[in-house]
Amino acid sequence: MALNDTEWIQDFADRRLQYGVSQTKLAVMAGISREHLSRIESGKVAVTEEMKVKLLEALERFNPEAPLTMLFDYVRIRFPTLDIGHII
Repeated sequence: MALNDTEWIQDFADRRLQYGVSQTKLAVMAGISREHLSRIESGKVAVTEEMKVKLLEALERFNPEAPLTMLFDYVRIRFPTLDIGHII
């Protein structure tokens, strides 16, 4: 493992803890097992650039400083009713 990978892993793990995110939650968001994430953070497996991107994108979804924004293009809401006599 390269030195820069060691630094990246430490920075990543520190940020995960700073955000208050468990390995389980982050692993689910990244689409990997918690065990695999644990091996990555402990330096037991090499981290590809693709996996780094995937993990960082998943982690940033938990960033407490990033505002949550949603865009609704179209919303249709139906309420079930049995009282059809009052519908015009």
